[in-house]
Amino acid sequence: MERQIEQAEPWRALCQQAVVEKDVDKLIQLSKEIDRLLTERENRQKLPASNAAFSLARTPLHEGQR
Repeated sequence: MERQIEQAEPWRALCQQAVVEKDVDKLIQLSKEIDRLLTERENRQKLPASNAAFSLARTPLHEGQR
């Protein structure tokens, strides 16, 4: 199960590494990578909603009433 989580959400594995990391430079790199992955994830989650809203806004009201 833990292996599936790591593959599905690699940021979680990086968080586990960051918790025990002693080297400050490595910790900074881990933090940057975690931030990048979470930002990508957030953007992917927002994308379908914004695309749906855009397509609805561009659909004429009378379309489909034929």
